[in-house]
Amino acid sequence: MLVANLLPLAWLSLATALPALHDVENLPSTSQTHTLERRQRGTADVEAIVGPIGAFMGLMMPFADKLGIDAKGDMTTTLCKTFANNDLTSKAVEAFAGSPNGKGPDEKCMKDLSGGSGPYKSKVFEDPTLANHTIYTPELPVPAGTKLPVVAWANGFCLPAGTMFENFLRELASHGYIVIANGKINHEGKLGATTRAPELLKSITWIGKNPKVQGGYEADLDKIVIAGQSCGGVNVYAAVNKDPRIKMALMFNSGDFGGMSSALIKSIKVPVAYFEGGSKDFAGPAGLKDYKMLTTPALYADAEIGHIGTYYQKYGGKLGKIGIRFLEWKLKGDEKAKAEFCSPANGFHSSLPSENAVQIVLT
Repeated sequence: MLVANLLPLAWLSLATALPALHDVENLPSTSQTHTLERRQRGTADVEAIVGPIGAFMGLMMPFADKLGIDAKGDMTTTLCKTFANNDLTSKAVEAFAGSPNGKGPDEKCMKDLSGGSGPYKSKVFEDPTLANHTIYTPELPVPAGTKLPVVAWANGFCLPAGTMFENFLRELASHGYIVIANGKINHEGKLGATTRAPELLKSITWIGKNPKVQGGYEADLDKIVIAGQSCGGVNVYAAVNKDPRIKMALMFNSGDFGGMSSALIKSIKVPVAYFEGGSKDFAGPAGLKDYKMLTTPALYADAEIGHIGTYYQKYGGKLGKIGIRFLEWKLKGDEKAKAEFCSPANGFHSSLPSENAVQIVLT
């Protein structure tokens, strides 16, 4: 079968299209008016790429059955099967965006049912008072009186798919975090739909009104982080300045793909950490450009894991390890996590450790 999955095909399309979109900001202007328009672009344009992505996925949906795609199935399982086939599509995607499979024996794409490597394991559920979102929390009891930091998550492709990054998000929750992802469990086949900043902000508003979630876990409302992968990072950019409860932003395989003015990047008020995927991550150059423009403390970390990353490996792979160590250091003051995060053995390079990263403090 030439095409086994929509997501690999979409990744291939994005890998070739996004660099051109990102260069829009650098195109020569034919008039001073055009230059002024670019400078005045606000958050309404930040998510300009979201519409085309949704339209592309929507156009592909009628062909799902013919392509052998279970549009309502589990994304992790479907993706792993696609790359296991090692067909022309998966090979082409791997050349541009990497593979969900690593080289080590424990780095295979898989549906991780372990609940994460953390001491509390994790569970996944929906709450009827928070429509179109999926919640991840610890499954086992945490120490009495412990409040849990909150991560509001936006998915790649800006898809409303709450379990699209289940392995990775379960890993975070298992260490004592409340994670709220855009979209319902298994997304109900709505691959033509997309999310925007309001979905992230809705998560924050909801947890602010409902700090105690299922199981009695209590949110630490002073430690709210927003995060996203690829197009989800665009959602993060559009939301980051819109709620003062947001203390930090995490960008995974993401950056500005051409919709933001440099002034808007510089206006971000909270620390930002970028985790990019090396030579096969077409978002990396965008993230690096943004990192250099920020006026707040920031981190740029890079590893040869591609744009697809390690999210679909056990415990979320390298990204699960580096992500949780960063959060444990910055949100919980864990010195052991800091040492492990800053160690060259973590597989990431660039600004790790960096003076700027050390300066990241939540206020």
